[in-house]
Amino acid sequence: IRRIIQANPENSFLLERDENWFTWLASTNFYANSKNELLKDWQFEIERLHVHLKSSKFLFITLGTSYAYRLIDGDFLVANCHKQPGSLFKKELLSLEQMKFDWKGLMNELKDFNPDLQLVFTVSPVRHTRDGIVENTRSKAQLHLLVQELQSCFSADYFPAFEILTDELRDYRFYSEDLVHPNQSAIDEIWKRFGNCYFTNETLELVNEVKKFKQFFNHRTLVSGALEKRVYESKKIELELFLKKHPGIKW
Repeated sequence: IRRIIQANPENSFLLERDENWFTWLASTNFYANSKNELLKDWQFEIERLHVHLKSSKFLFITLGTSYAYRLIDGDFLVANCHKQPGSLFKKELLSLEQMKFDWKGLMNELKDFNPDLQLVFTVSPVRHTRDGIVENTRSKAQLHLLVQELQSCFSADYFPAFEILTDELRDYRFYSEDLVHPNQSAIDEIWKRFGNCYFTNETLELVNEVKKFKQFFNHRTLVSGALEKRVYESKKIELELFLKKHPGIKW
């Protein structure tokens, strides 16, 4: 976020793996076939996000863990380890005071950069079981205390996705097979609560209309008979008219 505010991609944090180039500052989904191509794409993306954040009204931030991985060669925290050997990193539990200091500084920078920006925090309910059950609990506890501190100092909101899943939907029928991630039923329920909290009635109506269109086109994979084709074409025309009426919807 700080790099986006400053429109500074910091091009020195690069690595090459399997003839592809990555940056330690982004996920594995962001890569290129050459160093120059990656630098060009990275610069473009940072500048695009800079403009977008400057005009945004809301910023939703989901915190997942207090654990971080520090690249030993260079001594900095990475956004993704890019499947590199574990011996290259040092895993550390960030202290609450360290996170408070960094986030308060960032919140002040965001306030100066976009005074109208409203922040909404959530804490991910997904347990990081690889860290250990006890370690995960301590990690999540620090994140909750961090958000509480930030809310007391800044105008920020908190959406309780964590509490909805772990306290209200605590039955394992709301979890996927790994018993860690929420299944679609849980996601749908949290999304409904989120919409009721933040959406206007007009937006809720639009969400329901879009949902109906998606359900229709996702499930109609086979169009054979004449009647089915007429229904399909009719629904396509209906969708086109709907999108013209609501050009802000990204279909």
